[in-house]
Amino acid sequence: MSIRKSTFIWLGILFSALASAQEIYKYKDKHGNWVFSDKKPKQSAELISLKKSPRKSRHHPWVEEVRKGGKRQLYLHNPVHAPLQFFYQSSELGKETIQFSAEGPGKYLLREGERSFGELKTGWAIGNGNMSHSQDIYQLPFDSKKRLLISQGFNGRFSHTGRGNRFALDIAMEVGTNIAAARPGIVAIAKDDYHMGGAKQYFLDKANHITVYHEDGSSAVYAHILQSSAKVKPGDVVKAGQIIARSGSSGYSTGPHLHFVIRGMQNGRLVSFPFRLKGRDGKVFTPRAMQKI
Repeated sequence: MSIRKSTFIWLGILFSALASAQEIYKYKDKHGNWVFSDKKPKQSAELISLKKSPRKSRHHPWVEEVRKGGKRQLYLHNPVHAPLQFFYQSSELGKETIQFSAEGPGKYLLREGERSFGELKTGWAIGNGNMSHSQDIYQLPFDSKKRLLISQGFNGRFSHTGRGNRFALDIAMEVGTNIAAARPGIVAIAKDDYHMGGAKQYFLDKANHITVYHEDGSSAVYAHILQSSAKVKPGDVVKAGQIIARSGSSGYSTGPHLHFVIRGMQNGRLVSFPFRLKGRDGKVFTPRAMQKI
């Protein structure tokens, strides 16, 4: 585990930023150093966001400030069973953005000081470096006798925009359809405790989902699963084709479907990867919108 200061390259936030998130501009100065500022520079810059510190969660990283021996300690609680990059800002530490690398689940001391750290804003991403996506052929991420429609494909205008979702698929299916692991890996997150869904911003970070971490550092996200349907738990090793949950419409969703995407970190950024699928007949194809598979 390690902590690095504001010279890190931003890796991306897993979930869409909420309206209350702070906007920060990222750019390189004339010396080639990364700069983070809440003031828009004259030169071109990337706009990133930090969310307010989340509440205690069984599924996602969260921070806690405690008093001990007259000092204040800031801890990261990480329930994710995979390498993790965590970012935070403190109103008492100025505008510095700090990156912390956690190798797996546990409680980590982030910082110690004499006074409160004030308001905290955080972000996180699964992964541990500049990985190479070593496999681009995946099995079908479901187990159904019916042929199912890809309702939104790569670069879909409705919600498949931005680096983290560009190469995602939405596969329409009836509630309760079996979701299957498309590639072997370790279950990093298994969230199935939410029952509602809709197309309002409120639901952006509410979706039930299972994230499977692969040996090359990539992760498969299976989102909008049915409440209480997860058949695996964090830390479980899964095989390709193994049933891991059932489909639903939880979170930011207009109807029952599976949101399936492969993510990882390249050049210091969280990105999604294009992939191909192996069909029922064993033939490999590139999935496209409005195709039945």
